Amino acid sequence: MNCNEYQELVSALMDNELQEPESATTFHHLGECKRCRNYMRTLLQLRSALTASKEVAVPATLDEKVLSMPLHTATSHRSRFSEFWKEKFAVPAPALAAAFLLLIASLATSMLFLSERQTKKGEPQKVVYVIGLQPVEVQGTHNQTHHDIQ
Repeated sequence: MNCNEYQELVSALMDNELQEPESATTFHHLGECKRCRNYMRTLLQLRSALTASKEVAVPATLDEKVLSMPLHTATSHRSRFSEFWKEKFAVPAPALAAAFLLLIASLATSMLFLSERQTKKGEPQKVVYVIGLQPVEVQGTHNQTHHDIQ
């Protein structure tokens, strides 16, 4: 497991949603990993600050504003996908252009090689004409004459 997965387990531990085998491995990892211990310390401080804070008066129209938010954020799906694409498959523009030019050059070279190979065999090119006729049905008998050779 990596630290991100252990931090998910730490969050579940803080919410009392972790079972015994997972909590034992989580505590063992916390004993070895300073990064995850700092994460747990931050969660504890945040929980302490939230419980000590005063209640805030919430406007009555907050529910309507929150429920109307998906209508405004529906167009941002494309930007989230493009950000994901750029993050996972980031390629600098010069490298992409160089790869494209290399592909075009290799295709052109192979086409030239194949065309020269076909014409260098030394055989003159033959032109073949194919004529297709419709089938014709002929009725009748055929008489065959036999000549005896002595």
